[in-house]
Amino acid sequence: ARWRSATRTVHARLESGRLPIEPATYDARELDSLPAPVQRSFRAERENTIRAVTRRNLDKQGFDGLDDSAKAQQAWPLRFTPAVSVSLIVIGLALQSPWWLVGMALVALSGALLPGGMLIDTLYNIGVRHLFHAPPLPPTPKPRQFSYLISTAFLTASAVLFFAGLPVLGSVVGGLVAIAGTVLATTHWCLGSYYYRLIFRTRRHLHP
Repeated sequence: ARWRSATRTVHARLESGRLPIEPATYDARELDSLPAPVQRSFRAERENTIRAVTRRNLDKQGFDGLDDSAKAQQAWPLRFTPAVSVSLIVIGLALQSPWWLVGMALVALSGALLPGGMLIDTLYNIGVRHLFHAPPLPPTPKPRQFSYLISTAFLTASAVLFFAGLPVLGSVVGGLVAIAGTVLATTHWCLGSYYYRLIFRTRRHLHP
């Protein structure tokens, strides 16, 4: 009897292995057969999802006060300012124009000093977002403001080096800002925000 019971158990396991595998993912076309209101609900939910790495990087920038739905809606708009900034910085470096870089330093300074008035953010909120029916950008949080302050210092240094007749060093210093901005625009990982949290976390430990 024990042998027959063990045999039946093994046979049942073998049979279970022959069952069809249920898919763990779905095809968007599967929604087509559902009622229209249900389709809209599923699609809206899908659009409001956000990757864990994006959520974490936005939180590090200081956007942790936004819920996941708001973060998902802001994920692409928040790329606008760093993408435009990088493009303008690269133009200034290509032209080797210290005055252009001074202008970009002032743009970065506006982000450091004015949480709701960074020049490129304002341009987006007033005009660009309406072309895409996108939400307005939120005010700049402290870690991102600190990042703008670092960019201001580096862009000013780059301009000074160009004024001093040192274009290679000026290009290197300005290029560092462009690289950091590219990383920010593509991944939402902000080097300046990382240093902000590192510095002020250390200060809290030293002065509890």
